Amino acid sequence: MRTPASAAFEPLPLGSVRPSGWLRDQLLAQARGGTGRLEQLWPDVGPSSGWLGGPGECWERGPYYLDGLVVLAEVLDDDDLRGTARKWIEWSLASQRDDGFFGPAHNLDWWPRMVMLNVLLSHHSATGDDRVPPFVEKYLRYAYLNLPGRPLEMWAAARGAEMVPAVLWCFERTQQPWLLDLAQLLVAQSLDWESLYRDFPYTSPAARLPLGRLLRAYLPARIAMEDVIRRWRPAKRTRIRTASQIKRSNESAVLRFYHGTHGVNHAMALRGIAYAASVTGGDPNRAARLADDTVQQSHGSAVGVVTADEHLAGRSPIHGIETCSVVETMRSCEELVRLTGNGRWADRLEQVAFNALPAALTDDLLGHQYYQQVTQVEVTRRRRPWFNGGADGTLFGLEPTYGCCTANLHQGWPRLAASAVLRSRADDGLALATLVPCTAVADIAGSRVRLEVTTLYPFEGQVSVRITVSDGQSADFPLRIRVPGWVDGVSFDIDGAPVPADIVAGFATLARPWHDGTTVTMRLPMPLRQTRVPLGPQTSGDQARGGDDARGRVIHRGPLVLCLTLPEEWTARRSRYEVPDWEIRTSSEWAFGLEEDALDRAQVTTHDVPTPPFDHGHPPVEVLVPARQLNGWTVARGSAGPVPTATTAGAAPTGRPATVRLVPYGSTALRVTVFPDSDR
Repeated sequence: MRTPASAAFEPLPLGSVRPSGWLRDQLLAQARGGTGRLEQLWPDVGPSSGWLGGPGECWERGPYYLDGLVVLAEVLDDDDLRGTARKWIEWSLASQRDDGFFGPAHNLDWWPRMVMLNVLLSHHSATGDDRVPPFVEKYLRYAYLNLPGRPLEMWAAARGAEMVPAVLWCFERTQQPWLLDLAQLLVAQSLDWESLYRDFPYTSPAARLPLGRLLRAYLPARIAMEDVIRRWRPAKRTRIRTASQIKRSNESAVLRFYHGTHGVNHAMALRGIAYAASVTGGDPNRAARLADDTVQQSHGSAVGVVTADEHLAGRSPIHGIETCSVVETMRSCEELVRLTGNGRWADRLEQVAFNALPAALTDDLLGHQYYQQVTQVEVTRRRRPWFNGGADGTLFGLEPTYGCCTANLHQGWPRLAASAVLRSRADDGLALATLVPCTAVADIAGSRVRLEVTTLYPFEGQVSVRITVSDGQSADFPLRIRVPGWVDGVSFDIDGAPVPADIVAGFATLARPWHDGTTVTMRLPMPLRQTRVPLGPQTSGDQARGGDDARGRVIHRGPLVLCLTLPEEWTARRSRYEVPDWEIRTSSEWAFGLEEDALDRAQVTTHDVPTPPFDHGHPPVEVLVPARQLNGWTVARGSAGPVPTATTAGAAPTGRPATVRLVPYGSTALRVTVFPDSDR
């Protein structure tokens, strides 16, 4: 049996990296808000949860919530949050049967246990709890013995590679060959993402395809029925079916289409395809690039997340991006940095984390959107051309559509902090993979080494790393600092003296004895730049289909996407919970195109980073650019409608000139991000 290839990096024990600066402010807000209070606000993770032994929801929501909560508690060193998590951990550990099965007894689904295994590995990383290794091994033995007769199905079949990290973790500790057989079995029973991407059948939005039209006709009735069922049977139960029944179901055209076009599945497959390659002898980086390049070409967005509401929706900026897809894309990129050592994935991670993630959340994290739109001119309760999901899709609320995002969003910011600094397996060095303010402690070269990262990045372009050595002497090890792929002209100095740096795969390596108190400073120029992306629907007919042939302009500064900000009028609407649902409108004009020389005439102003850092009223970066109003560009079905052209009947293509204000995408709820040229 082939032994899986080693990862390029390994994470430091959970709690070794702690946020500072603006990132700590963000995580403290999360601890005080949505994550710290969720059990009191949302019954699905309250005392009746099936993952606490109660009669309530017993599928993925408890494990999802814990997956963020445990990491948040450790990166903040917060005993209150640890206490909140402890009862869940203790119940899960105590639930294991003699045969290895654990969790709610009346739910046999493999999928939520994959998530809970990740939770337990995080808990062990932070605490060294010696109950976890035998627990994990015992459950994996149960899976090894039972998967042949009860294969992966539904979500577990689409996401089966999610169990592979636990299998490889256990193999590294025990070297038992049957674990590698289990890893192969998981890959074999999972959806074959590599084959799907090599001959990708979903280059058009799912709603345009025959099976998509069939599902769209079926799903609204199904959603209504699920709402009725939930009132009297909130716990999800799994039918016991034979292996042949499960196989036939997995191979059905409808289910293959459903899971093969599901946006969150694609976000997870970005790492899942790399896990599978590491097991089968492939190249994880090549496999992930195949997945990324394929799906981004047809369904990518300006903020780095697949457009899917909930199914693949093309590249129109008015279609939805699910919050689960945001945090799962981040998780995939973090894992791909670890597996491959390639800075490309950290670039994508920052693109998502500094744009799509804050835009999806309210400042206190008590509210989130199920779907965000890249260009979003109103947030209202109304039907939009989603593939799936109700009229509440864009509202900010506790559970504005389905509850998966309510449970899953908590991992986003904490895992970004925890994965910022990694250890290099090849040479026992340290790598700053994500450019965020933090401190990290590790035993390196026989000494206790502390890195203190000071930066206002992504809002400014200087990153300083101060190195402290425990014995006050020196430690000889390579320090890698990621250089973003968009940078031209990076420079480094050590204690003020310029030094050259060898940049390979997106990392600059500085190898030398590091004296106690040495400071490395990286300076990143951050000029404005632009990219061309699909502009969106051009006719009323295309609006319904999500057409995206024409191109528009997106403005960037460093990793930040900049967009036209609009005055926001927030209105609280009725909700099932203590937290209201929020609609947001504006009375301001929003229909502008940029002048051709807009970047040459732009005026950039930076301010102190506020608390919270993506405060809508006090953006840390503002850019004034020349634009021109576009007559005839109006709202259609709650979204920005077709862009007028010179041939559009009854509409002059351009209007008066104006100067418009651009701010970071994450500092907005209403915005225009993809700009037409003003001479259309």
